[in-house]
Amino acid sequence: WMARQARERIALEQAKREAARGAASDALQQALARAEVERVPALIEDAEEAGVDAEELREARAELVALEEQAALARKEAARQALRAAIAGESIGALQEASDAARALGMVAVDAIGEGEPLLAEAAVRVEELEAAAEAAEAERRDAACALETVIGSQLTDAEAMREAMGRAAAAGVDSELLARGAEKQAVLEEEEALRLEAEELARFEAEEAERAVREAAEAEEAARLGAPQGGKKTPG
Repeated sequence: WMARQARERIALEQAKREAARGAASDALQQALARAEVERVPALIEDAEEAGVDAEELREARAELVALEEQAALARKEAARQALRAAIAGESIGALQEASDAARALGMVAVDAIGEGEPLLAEAAVRVEELEAAAEAAEAERRDAACALETVIGSQLTDAEAMREAMGRAAAAGVDSELLARGAEKQAVLEEEEALRLEAEELARFEAEEAERAVREAAEAEEAARLGAPQGGKKTPG
């Protein structure tokens, strides 16, 4: 009886070990099939402790190496895509972030012998271009603001000069408070311009009317002169 119990206990323990070994093997194979690289190392340890076949463990480790290489390649390709998008954009911050992420993966710019990642070199050039463009834009903003301040303060500014200065300032991104002051001055000048144009039009009309009146008076006088009898002559009878 005791011997039978011992055999049953041994059989039960063996069945548990087999079940644990099978569960560990299944979990490992499922993780490998799903390319769950982060989980596989711990699952290999679990499988080894559970007594999974050494050949299966060797194959699992080899497959893990291959998966890690594929994952590394995928991360680098994603980094290249991010670099391409940043190079096509206008953000220096995005370029620096994408470049830093690429370098964190071990990617380096092309060196003197042509080895490395060309996109990192392109990103560096693009950063320089954007920084130069930003400096130029800032210089234009300052110049446009200065020009607008000048025409606002001048007593000789006309509406056309004001419109030109306002257009330049708006395009350059000048401070909204200065643009508001310019708009006020522009409104005054354009009202004055409208009044001046109206006065000029009225003066032109009056001059034309006066010229017409003089011409009509002259024509009437000429007609009267030609229609009157000539002095000293008698009509034959």
